[in-house]
Amino acid sequence: MPLNGNVFNSSWGSESVTRYDRRLHTHDAINPGAPYPSAVTIVGRSERSLFQLDTSFDLHISDTLWSFAIASNEDIQARVFANVASGGRAGHNVLHRLLHIGVHDWRAPNVDGGGRHPSLPIRYAGVLGNALLLRIERADDQVSWWYQ
Repeated sequence: MPLNGNVFNSSWGSESVTRYDRRLHTHDAINPGAPYPSAVTIVGRSERSLFQLDTSFDLHISDTLWSFAIASNEDIQARVFANVASGGRAGHNVLHRLLHIGVHDWRAPNVDGGGRHPSLPIRYAGVLGNALLLRIERADDQVSWWYQ
């Protein structure tokens, strides 16, 4: 698992996604009697496509966004591989770059875990854009299947 403190490092390249809220919460967001998931647990259940992600409400909002950004990283990397496999004909180049800017840190973190990263609203927009693009791609696949 590519986790360094509060920084998720993509296993696909040099991209990273920094956790905003570094406080240690004592209980989950909806059940005061349940312990709060650790960073390792959050990353472990986030390393999959956004469509396959567990969207339970046990995380605080900033950690939910961090989890979604980690999942968006998986989707972005899948698009990179599809683009390479198709010889650059996968499309969405500008949109893909904007999603990359919104989801990933802008500079690698230093030894203390600090580094520049997008603000919460920018990361939110990147994750939302990825979710919308996934829906559009899924609809494209369904429509193209009908016309084959």
